[in-house]
Amino acid sequence: MNSDDIVQTAHALADAAREAILPFFRAEGLLSDNKAGTGFDPVTEADRAAERAMRDILAERRPEDSILGEEFGERRGTSGLTWVLDPIDGTRAFLSGTPTWGVLIAVSEEGGPVYGLIDQPYTGERFEGGFGRAGMQGPQGARALATLPGRALSEAILFTTFPEVGSAAEREGFEAVAREVKLTRFGMDCYAYALLAAGQIDLVIEAGLQPYDVQAPIAVIEAAGGIVTDWQGQPAHGGGRVLAAAAPEQHAAALEILSKVEGLGRFPRGKRDRKCVFSIPEFVQIPGACRDFGSFRGTFAVRQARSRVFAPFPRDPFPCDLRGSDERKGCFHERNPDPWRGPRDDHERRAGRTARRRYPFAGRRDCRDRFRA
Repeated sequence: MNSDDIVQTAHALADAAREAILPFFRAEGLLSDNKAGTGFDPVTEADRAAERAMRDILAERRPEDSILGEEFGERRGTSGLTWVLDPIDGTRAFLSGTPTWGVLIAVSEEGGPVYGLIDQPYTGERFEGGFGRAGMQGPQGARALATLPGRALSEAILFTTFPEVGSAAEREGFEAVAREVKLTRFGMDCYAYALLAAGQIDLVIEAGLQPYDVQAPIAVIEAAGGIVTDWQGQPAHGGGRVLAAAAPEQHAAALEILSKVEGLGRFPRGKRDRKCVFSIPEFVQIPGACRDFGSFRGTFAVRQARSRVFAPFPRDPFPCDLRGSDERKGCFHERNPDPWRGPRDDHERRAGRTARRRYPFAGRRDCRDRFRA
């Protein structure tokens, strides 16, 4: 792996995205399309132009690498590396004229991101982490990134994007932590993660994220000395629920509070239900499975009490049909209780029939609701 070439390419992508996006920001008459069937999940021409510009550079400079982008999906490569792109993280902020949105670029291997870059074109700030780098550039010049040291939650600053966070249980978990901290702020999108890496805040807690929302922040924060996991302390690069902390002390304290919240779908350690999906052998296709488990590069991970089950999706890296729903208000299952109904194409329909014949218990509602993570 040529790390210098990867870093140079990432900065070239960020430069190209800046050039594509800035003419649209705060421009008169900016229009957006709504990707959500219910709710509001906007996309603008700036999003599409920026991702096209980045993909053009990768096609020229890194044609062997895979790409996973928010607007144009996945392109498979052969190198084992994947460029994970979010051209505008925070499109709602972009439409509102607030400079908390950013361009997210990550390079990931099978085990997660190895390099990440968060760029805010309007303020001219760029944060990067990985390959021994942890730094930022901005109007005040260049400096190293370092997270805050460990301290009590009573002194901590907590950020998230949406006040509702996600489901009712997820909101309860966030509010339980918020009651213990000194200050809570909302509406920061990816800029919250950049501020955590820069040593300005202690915690970011969010839910309902996709891989392209979190991979770049993970790389930047970890390079700066922070910690990013899901709400169970497991790797978070597949998205879902994310807990980012400046130091182990803040992380452990927040994790302890989240672990006590009812309704978050944790399966008790050491217990197993033979009638539940936890018993499914490895590498079983489960079309329509819930996005909240986490998904990356077509691999879907279900967390068990003591091990993991992986169910690969050969075509679509996002097993839930979230493009037809509000990603912050629920997954495919909440609109269609039967995970074997409503697949989007013949491939999933055939795979569903096969899995249903072999594992008829997998669609049981009493099981499914117990392991949603």
